[in-house]
Amino acid sequence: MEFSQISSWELEEYLNCNDCLIIDLRDETSYNEGHVPGAINIPYEDLEKGIMGIDNKKELIMYCDRGGRSFAAAKEFGHIYNIKIVTGGIHSYRGKIE
Repeated sequence: MEFSQISSWELEEYLNCNDCLIIDLRDETSYNEGHVPGAINIPYEDLEKGIMGIDNKKELIMYCDRGGRSFAAAKEFGHIYNIKIVTGGIHSYRGKIE
């Protein structure tokens, strides 16, 4: 498997995708304050346990605050899952919609 980067603009293409899963890697409080529509919350610290059982044929779209944790997660799990990370994280996404 692999990982690649997408922009917050490209993220729109994945919002209603049945073959992908959008994962917010921030803590629960940050997630509850606002997240990408349809995203599930798996905090970075819980990722190893949290993605167990997810079909590795699904494309995982990951984001965090600014991109550091999603990049680390993609490096760690990119050999198991096809991962796309959102460049600039939620800050980039919010900048696009505000």
